[in-house]
Amino acid sequence: MSACACFAAVLILAPAGMLAVQVAQSDSGAHIGVMNIRGKAGIATQVSPTQISLAIPEHVTFTVRILSGTRFTKEGQSLSEGAVQPGSAIFVHGLFDMQARTVDAEVIELMPESLPLRMRMENYGKTWTSGVITAVQNGSITIQHLDGSVGTLVVNTSSSVLFHSDPALLSDLRRGERVEVGLQRNDSTVAKTIRIQGMVSGN
Repeated sequence: MSACACFAAVLILAPAGMLAVQVAQSDSGAHIGVMNIRGKAGIATQVSPTQISLAIPEHVTFTVRILSGTRFTKEGQSLSEGAVQPGSAIFVHGLFDMQARTVDAEVIELMPESLPLRMRMENYGKTWTSGVITAVQNGSITIQHLDGSVGTLVVNTSSSVLFHSDPALLSDLRRGERVEVGLQRNDSTVAKTIRIQGMVSGN
């Protein structure tokens, strides 16, 4: 599989149906509270018989708990637990606890290549970012990232908006929506493409 094809696979491995997001509310605005994700790709940094440390592209590390029923696969074929080594690119299926940074793994899928995922991790904050919109201003949006940090991005007439893969409008950007943002090549403070992944519950 080519690096480009594998990179495309990384981007489509987590369809919208695998994401279930809940954001708590406060007087100061939306913030990431309990966010549940059913699947996530990352790099295994430490591996033991009972758990794996998973570094995901958003620069957050999760503890993957290996249970008695956890299955290991690659391209649909079963593997032994020892197939996952430090440095392996894996996709973990299970319920992610975004506060405790843990996941009880149902399936751990070994990905064919790690380079495309490593490139995506390297480019986080440079060519793309993601999070939940906490405010929409005239000409900008503020988003909260998975690590809890908050950033403001310029949005202008050259910024394109999509809802999943369908064209959307700037007026569709609302507080409480989870978005993935492609950044301008020469200015990482400007949003080039904003992909709305869905409105979090409670908004």
